[in-house]
Amino acid sequence: MGQRRLVHDQADSDLLARGGVDGAARRAHRAERDARGAAGALARPEWAVRLPSFLCAVAGVYALYRGVSRAAGKRAGVLSAVVLLTMPGFAILAHQAITDMPLVAGVAGSVGMLVGASAISDSRESRGFIIRVMGRDFVLHGGHLVAALYAALVVPQLLVLLGAHVHVGSGALVWGRDRLLAGSPHACTLPGQPTCREIALAHPRLAPLAQAAFWLPVMAYTTLRIADTRRARNQWVIVAWLFAALATMSKGPAGLVIPVSAAAMLLAIRRSLRPLSWMELATGALVTLSLVGPWYVAAYARHGRSFIDELVMRNMLGRTLDHLHDTNGGDDVGITYFVKQLGYATLPWFGFALAALFSLSTGTRFGRKATAKAMMAGAFLVAFTLVSMMKTKFHHYVLVALPPCAALVGLWLDELWEEARTTTTRHDAARTLVILVLVAATTVLVGFDVVSVPNHFAKLMTYRYSRAWPSEAWTATVMGCFVGALSLAMVGVAVRRFRRRALIGCAVLSAAFAMFVLDVYWLRTGPLGGQRAVFDAYYRARADDSNRAELVAYQLNWKGENFYSGNDLAIFIQSGAPFRKYLEERKRHDAHVLYAVTETGRLSSLRSELGALRSFDVLTDATASPEFSLVRAVLAP
Repeated sequence: MGQRRLVHDQADSDLLARGGVDGAARRAHRAERDARGAAGALARPEWAVRLPSFLCAVAGVYALYRGVSRAAGKRAGVLSAVVLLTMPGFAILAHQAITDMPLVAGVAGSVGMLVGASAISDSRESRGFIIRVMGRDFVLHGGHLVAALYAALVVPQLLVLLGAHVHVGSGALVWGRDRLLAGSPHACTLPGQPTCREIALAHPRLAPLAQAAFWLPVMAYTTLRIADTRRARNQWVIVAWLFAALATMSKGPAGLVIPVSAAAMLLAIRRSLRPLSWMELATGALVTLSLVGPWYVAAYARHGRSFIDELVMRNMLGRTLDHLHDTNGGDDVGITYFVKQLGYATLPWFGFALAALFSLSTGTRFGRKATAKAMMAGAFLVAFTLVSMMKTKFHHYVLVALPPCAALVGLWLDELWEEARTTTTRHDAARTLVILVLVAATTVLVGFDVVSVPNHFAKLMTYRYSRAWPSEAWTATVMGCFVGALSLAMVGVAVRRFRRRALIGCAVLSAAFAMFVLDVYWLRTGPLGGQRAVFDAYYRARADDSNRAELVAYQLNWKGENFYSGNDLAIFIQSGAPFRKYLEERKRHDAHVLYAVTETGRLSSLRSELGALRSFDVLTDATASPEFSLVRAVLAP
């Protein structure tokens, strides 16, 4: 929506009162930024925006491990976690600053907790422990821990709502009405930047204080309800609801639909509605409402119908029902589209996933392991069907299917490990051999495709699939060696005598392959499509330049330019007359030096629009980024 609420400090208040930019504040901002640039630090550190995705990944994998361990044993849980962590799609996603990881991790945690709950006795209560506070004994149990976890998620939302009324004025905290400001104080007079001004709230009567007053009793009641839960199974289910609500907060209803499909599969295989009695439907509804609702209500109170139109109607329903922002060109977007992306994202486990699906029990009696497999299969099939049915297709959409897919593989690998102890018939041994040979063949096919075009991994995280991603030949060679070794290990799994060693070899090789993808391939490939190196060059050049000219983003709309510059730049998504006017204004003020960042393919257009020049120097080359370039131009008088 192009508008954001700024921190309400005295500088902002002065800025609005004067209707202009605080020159001293802007100079101080730029001086700090230049100092960071000279020291090799960017305006915004990447780790700060990547860390939440990593923490979500850790939480999701741990919850999946706990759930599968409860249902099928620790070995199956460890195998499931190892498989998920070594899937390239998940490993790379855990390092990205996008909202897909909270969705994927939320699904992992939710289906994991549900599967674990299905294996817990209905009569089992969580063990309590006593703590002494000021001479009094208090008994705490699992319900209190889950309630504390819930409170840790909802209380910050209440604090944010109340904080909207607290401003800093005249050196003291001041309580006042909510205000929505647009623009960055240090850049609001630059071209392309929103004007610094106060924006009228769409629904001022829905003040943050009134919203907090509504949500507080709901949250308090939900907290007490959770704390009163003594049965272990119900506590696990409530944690599943928490994960599902977080997934829904990040990307929409899919975060609820996929875990619900796992629960529906449980009802189907047991042919009974009895599990509904411990699925905490009422508590789950309260958890979802109180976690998801506050943000939607707060955003609607500020922005009104435009918020619903943009997020729900355009980006949720629009992407589902129409080809919105589709960048696939002439590619086949049928059923094979996400089959291919799933193969790349799960390499080398794709063949195992197919084998695990076909090995599902078709009988009428399901033990704990068979129940876990069926629930994971239901979640996986629904997740894959959801993304396949969407008209808008991006490669990374399939990543939401990875957690149940990994659990299916882990459970099947555990069965293979267990079979190594037992005596099997020649028929069973031959069947296992054929299956594993097919698994190895599938791995070779997917691996050959990746070796031929290693950039499939990069395209899992991007939107413009026509972009060229230079690859070094030796990278493909190393990937080919990994694929060959993994295929041989998979065939070795078929030999019962060597099965356990071969399975350990598969796990070790997969971990090594994932580390190679992250620490070698991604570190070399990722920056080529980004702007970090370009802005590193800008800060170094600006630190050595006495002119300290400001930066221009020429025909760019990737938002990396905003992040790496701290949003201190002039923006010309569409150039033409506004750009020419800007150049004339600079000449009148004797500011002839200009830095510009743009796509490499637009350099000739930029040079043409700049007009008469004293110099036009491209400061970066393809080693920094083949997609983006930094230019230092000196305008002729």
